[in-house]
Amino acid sequence: MPHITRIGDFLCTPDSWPSISIIESESITSYRGDNPGKTVDLIVTSVDLALESSEIDGILRASVLYPTARIVVFGDRSESKTVIGYLKAGISGYLSSEVEPEELAKCIEEVREGKKYISQEVLWTLLDLYRGRVNGKAVLTTHEYKIARYLVEGKKTSWIATELSRKASTVSKIKARIFKKLRVNDIFQLRARM
Repeated sequence: MPHITRIGDFLCTPDSWPSISIIESESITSYRGDNPGKTVDLIVTSVDLALESSEIDGILRASVLYPTARIVVFGDRSESKTVIGYLKAGISGYLSSEVEPEELAKCIEEVREGKKYISQEVLWTLLDLYRGRVNGKAVLTTHEYKIARYLVEGKKTSWIATELSRKASTVSKIKARIFKKLRVNDIFQLRARM
């Protein structure tokens, strides 16, 4: 019988999956201490109740302690940067905390079959990032972001140009593009947006 370790709170009843043994624990460390030598097939955890001191570190620790276990994370933080970090850490599924029980069941079944699963809401957030938008707002490129940071720090266009080995006119054009993307008119508004 497969074993699922549940860390944190999520609504699930054992009769939802009669062929699965659901085990609850406060953390990977406490589970490991209470169940030495026991294998885990699937770990379900929430991001608002960290596995360890750092959530990503907790995911990595779980992956090391239980290398064959698949990990599903759910929570209210569905920012693309956060989700991408979890995916890089090796999770198999990510769900919004607003998930319906049917979607949780679908996620668990797909993950048990070796597939990846991301809830629709989170998937749209990732697609917006891929298309260059987050929360309906344009995203700056790495280079634009660096220039924006310099501007917010009070650096002059000529200083930025020298620092980046660019022409001042090029930096001015990039500055205009940043202002347009972020829909700001001056450095004060830019500072408020960053």
